Amino acid sequence: MLRMLEAQAPAKQNATDAINTLSGRLNNATLLEDRRGAILGLRSFAKEYPASVASGALRGLIESLKKDAEDVDTIKIVLETLLMLFNPNERSPEASEDIPLWLADLFTQRQDNITILLDFVETNDFYSRLYSIQLISAISTARPERTQECILSAPLGTTRLVAVLDDLRDAVRDAGIVLLTDLTRDATELQKLVAFENAFDRIFNIIKAEGGLTQGGITIQDCLSLLANLLRNNHSNQSLFRENGT
Repeated sequence: MLRMLEAQAPAKQNATDAINTLSGRLNNATLLEDRRGAILGLRSFAKEYPASVASGALRGLIESLKKDAEDVDTIKIVLETLLMLFNPNERSPEASEDIPLWLADLFTQRQDNITILLDFVETNDFYSRLYSIQLISAISTARPERTQECILSAPLGTTRLVAVLDDLRDAVRDAGIVLLTDLTRDATELQKLVAFENAFDRIFNIIKAEGGLTQGGITIQDCLSLLANLLRNNHSNQSLFRENGT
């Protein structure tokens, strides 16, 4: 055991040195190619050393989302890296329940951090849309109330998320269902806004496309969970549901 620990120590030190170097490159780079190269390196460490990567590079990664928004390849690897930080390897020497909380805190401290993710939700690029939805879900899981506040404050925040239900790509659509279910849990105002975006019709269209209630697949189960959130203890939505004759 002692030999194993002794062997791990230099490896962690080498990784920490590399992460510090890459973080410095990302934070100081003026060229897109240099930032992309640094992010690729950081991505390779994110699963095993989430605390080190987040500590040195999180702000730089978020800034890259804003600076490099037009470059889909760079945005893809930034979002992948951020998702890895929220979901590190369980056996990582740095794995901790506190890391997602810290990440979510930093994201939700500034409204524009959530707004830029909503901008990517609106794009047609598969990975930009899917990963941004999954990242908002990860942030919401850690800090649900603060994420709800950011969505409510963002321009057309609810509108943009509900529109994901119309995406013909199953992975994107299903991720959208899960996110809306998380966001509308115990959130009366969001429940109302989602319902007024024609959510009931959209949800039942998905259920029909998936073969109906008798099929009982995971997507249909998620749709029913979302419906339950929208209707439970929400008299306004219950009235709207009856009026629509859904």
